[in-house]
Amino acid sequence: MREINIQQPVEQQPQQQQQQQQPSLVRLLSRNKSKTGVTNSRGPPLLNKESEDGGDDIDNDRRLQTKVLPEESLQPLGFEDENRFEVGKWEEKKIVSRDGEMELHAEVFFASIDQRSDKAAGGGACSVLATTIAHWLHDNPKSMPLRCQLDELVHEGSSEWRRLCENENHREKFSDQHFDLETVLEARVRPLGVVTGKSYIGFFSLGDAVTSSEFLQGAMSFDSVWSEIVSSGEGTEERVYIASWNDHFFVMKVERDVIHLIDTLGERLFEGCNQAYILKFGEESAVHRRGAPADCEKIKGKDCCKEYIKGFLAAVPLRELQHDIDRGVVEEALMHRRLQIEFHHTTSL
Repeated sequence: MREINIQQPVEQQPQQQQQQQQPSLVRLLSRNKSKTGVTNSRGPPLLNKESEDGGDDIDNDRRLQTKVLPEESLQPLGFEDENRFEVGKWEEKKIVSRDGEMELHAEVFFASIDQRSDKAAGGGACSVLATTIAHWLHDNPKSMPLRCQLDELVHEGSSEWRRLCENENHREKFSDQHFDLETVLEARVRPLGVVTGKSYIGFFSLGDAVTSSEFLQGAMSFDSVWSEIVSSGEGTEERVYIASWNDHFFVMKVERDVIHLIDTLGERLFEGCNQAYILKFGEESAVHRRGAPADCEKIKGKDCCKEYIKGFLAAVPLRELQHDIDRGVVEEALMHRRLQIEFHHTTSL
């Protein structure tokens, strides 16, 4: 089994670019109902609409390099003329977190492209892509996409994103062209809605200085939200969530014994990855702290997904946030973006 050592992302070359809330949180988490008639999940979008700091927040330099393609390049980028039908396969992988602290053993399914690939040209399309994929999962219950289908979903969602970028109102509202989920749903990119009563907002915790602050008084922790997600669907069929954290969107399909996490930005998995991917967290999955004694208890099963989000996706940004807090230089908007995570329970309309 090959070890994937994950380091901090580096600047990409041009060809790769592409619950209830408590009263004390009302000021930060208020949101209007969507015009679709289905309300979005509680709380404001993670995207800061008033600044240019939104969008995928892995790397600021890389985000600044994301550009909308000129009109002449917005041609269909499908695979009709390539005469290929790729099924793809699940691969067992050992993945090391970016800080080197954690190690995950899980099955991974790769597309052949991701949203930044030339064939997709969807640099800031994560919210549209998540909507497109979530709708496909609702339309194909008990199924996961083949490689060619996942490729096509990345292509279709990226194409829809470029169309949204042509709208002058959208350009004015989102100068970086990273749209929040509410905007995508209102645009009817897909007949998809969010069920507010089954959606959750949680906050990662850093330490006493943060968790006791007025900012987080009465808020649900990420751990509490996760407990609600895994327990609320006992005995039911699969549920599809669009998750948003740190201005990036991905999809979670939750079933009784397995969780699939689908992300269209390969760099989220490891440095240099340029393929969208699906992580499968099932009975064979395991995560443990590196360097721990051999007999140290491992976390197994679908709860590995929780540890992946905390220890692989969020660990480094949260550690940097803690450092800024200790220095007294952190702004509330940044704290909000780094600590808040949303799980939007989706439904097909």
